[in-house]
Amino acid sequence: MRRSTAVKRAGCALIAVILAVAGFGITSCGESPTAPVNPGDLPLDANGKTPICHYQQDMGTWTLTLLSLRAALEHLAIHDDGVPGGLTVITNTRLDNECKRVDLASVAAS
Repeated sequence: MRRSTAVKRAGCALIAVILAVAGFGITSCGESPTAPVNPGDLPLDANGKTPICHYQQDMGTWTLTLLSLRAALEHLAIHDDGVPGGLTVITNTRLDNECKRVDLASVAAS
């Protein structure tokens, strides 16, 4: 019996989170390679939350959200999410500090 894609991705995400927590970073099991994310590289606020730019696939945009470190690692393992001011993990899209896509053409022109 074949497992569904969702089940495979969930298994991949769990493995990626375990590797990340163990200090090995996150790697993709999906279609495209991702940049490794070390848990220690994620900023934490006073409440132990980390800001994440969560990809809204239906809208094609990112939304700033605060998540626990564990939830942030899970999101980074399975979504095209990123940290504010950084790159997304799947498509390497550059985001500003408010989770808006940075137009590299306009940056290069200035």
